[in-house]
Amino acid sequence: MSDLLIKDVSDDLRRRLEARAKLHARTVDAEARALLEAAIEPSSYPVGENIVVVARRIFGPENGFDLELPPRGSGPQKEPPDFSD
Repeated sequence: MSDLLIKDVSDDLRRRLEARAKLHARTVDAEARALLEAAIEPSSYPVGENIVVVARRIFGPENGFDLELPPRGSGPQKEPPDFSD
């Protein structure tokens, strides 16, 4: 096992971490480890995966529906706003 030192932790953050550790009946070190584990869970953050691949997986055609867009100019034409005031 290795050690990790986190410098410049504010007093407020330390107090909140202590309160959270007490709530979960853990030591401050154990609570910090649990938070780090949850934050960088391998399944929730695939390292090195291209953002385009991630976006296609989330928003791709297999994960939603396609909208049929009407052709441009097919609806009522609006006058541009008047900013001359």
